[in-house]
Amino acid sequence: MPICLLTNPVVNHNMLAKYLIERGVECYAYIDMDQVNKLPPTVKSRGRDFDVDLYAGVIMSKDDLPPPNDCPFHAVIPGGELGVESADQISAYYGLPGNDPETIDYRRDKQAMQNRLAEVGLPSISSMSIGPETKSSEIEETLGVGPYVLKPHDAAGGEALHYCADLSALESAIADLAWGELNCTWKQNHRFVVQKYISGLEYVVDLVARDGEIVVAAISRYIRLSDLGYWSYPNVKRFLVMEDPSDPKFESLIAQAVACCHALGLRQGSAHMEFIDGAQGCFMVEVGARLHGSLSPSLFAECYENDLLGSLYESYFVSDTPLRSGRLRKYGLRSFIAAEEAGVLNTIEPSLMERISSNSSLIAKSITFEAGETFPQTRDEVHTPASGFFANASLSQLFKDVWDFDYILNQYFNGKQYEVGAMAEWINAPTKLSAASKTLDRLGELK
Repeated sequence: MPICLLTNPVVNHNMLAKYLIERGVECYAYIDMDQVNKLPPTVKSRGRDFDVDLYAGVIMSKDDLPPPNDCPFHAVIPGGELGVESADQISAYYGLPGNDPETIDYRRDKQAMQNRLAEVGLPSISSMSIGPETKSSEIEETLGVGPYVLKPHDAAGGEALHYCADLSALESAIADLAWGELNCTWKQNHRFVVQKYISGLEYVVDLVARDGEIVVAAISRYIRLSDLGYWSYPNVKRFLVMEDPSDPKFESLIAQAVACCHALGLRQGSAHMEFIDGAQGCFMVEVGARLHGSLSPSLFAECYENDLLGSLYESYFVSDTPLRSGRLRKYGLRSFIAAEEAGVLNTIEPSLMERISSNSSLIAKSITFEAGETFPQTRDEVHTPASGFFANASLSQLFKDVWDFDYILNQYFNGKQYEVGAMAEWINAPTKLSAASKTLDRLGELK
């Protein structure tokens, strides 16, 4: 029986451990307890369903790891974004397949990431690292006039991200920053990054690598509040729509994503990349050397042949067959409930919970808060109070089922109601990748 160590698997609802156990893998967990105790309450609540009984053992300190000459593990896999750094370090410690910890900044630090892309000739976003002492005149001299995006060096999920129309708005946002605050990746925000704002469609490419062999398991498209005309928090995600990687229109996007993997040292396991495709070109804006977050991989398993979880398993535990690219076989969609105002969650009526459970398209759901708890206004993905994951062979039925789920939970989380027809218009909006095709000739052979 293969044995694996999952590092900090505290935010994915035990999904990865359950899947691997079903495939016959014995799982151990490595937990950085000193870091878990520092987590913000919202992130803690997302991981409170960590089920210790799933694991053959739990290790809470690197000092307690078995020595390299007595390594029991066949693989070390990140349990989520919080486990990326430890997975790289422990894999290297044991000489197991993994990504080089010496190049982790390429995959975690947003400034180093863009610098690396520029260094190898891939499209990159003009960026500048700032601290409390940085003057706004220096930013304007380096990046020019706005609009700008301001975000931490190594946060995730849109946490502490600000859109700033001009230098004055940027100065106000910088003045309000909580310097030194612990973010959702367990790093302190001592430095932030200012980038030129890039407008366009936002795509997600989920890849799997095995010793440098790379395939695309899934492509999806975000629909943000700004896409719906709501600009209070423009980066807040409202829907995630499954796309087909075998569609020829994605050839250039896939080529760019694979080139980015090589450039950033992503050689083993899963990689989650986000791109903005617009008139200025196609740019990679985020990368995570781990699975797509939350329960989305379970949705992918329902929607795709050669899905993300299956390919991840093969990348670590199967060596005699090539990895295969994903292919869409069902329509799929994730709905993010967005709270327009903070509030206290009332007990959801049993009849409505039963209605949710009987939803014909619902694959999985995540409700972050319990009755009586206070939920915040949704400012980013980290503060999304609930999500539904849906798949159906009928697109019209999928829309109806997503709408019904949203209609119920919007009542409890101060969400904005809408009509089914409006959702169909949002999902079916034009999705041409014209800008991505323009960058194809700029992609070098990166191995």
